Amino acid sequence: MILSTIMVIGSIFLMLFGIIIGGDIGLSFNLPAAVLVIGLASLSTIGAKAVKTDLDSLQYFGESAARAGWIAFFIGLVMTSGLLQNEANLIEFLPRAISIIFLGPLYGYVLTFSNKNFVT
Repeated sequence: MILSTIMVIGSIFLMLFGIIIGGDIGLSFNLPAAVLVIGLASLSTIGAKAVKTDLDSLQYFGESAARAGWIAFFIGLVMTSGLLQNEANLIEFLPRAISIIFLGPLYGYVLTFSNKNFVT
């Protein structure tokens, strides 16, 4: 348990180090994606816990977070493709939009990884 906690904390610090060294923190954090992933995973866990009381909530939250990350990805993909017609400067818009689209699955899998290490 202690080793898995140390691994999770170390992983978080390594991700933060990569974000800081990468240069643009704005490309690494997107509040709507984070709220969507955490919100969907939380609501899914609450609903599942109401139906099945012996459910391991922490593990189910992690699995739901991964699914919610992919839902956030597809929502971002649809929104970006809808904005492509209105955007005149694709050279600046597209790389930033694509990097934000991939944040949903990243957040989902980070929560999944963290929860699996805390559960064991």
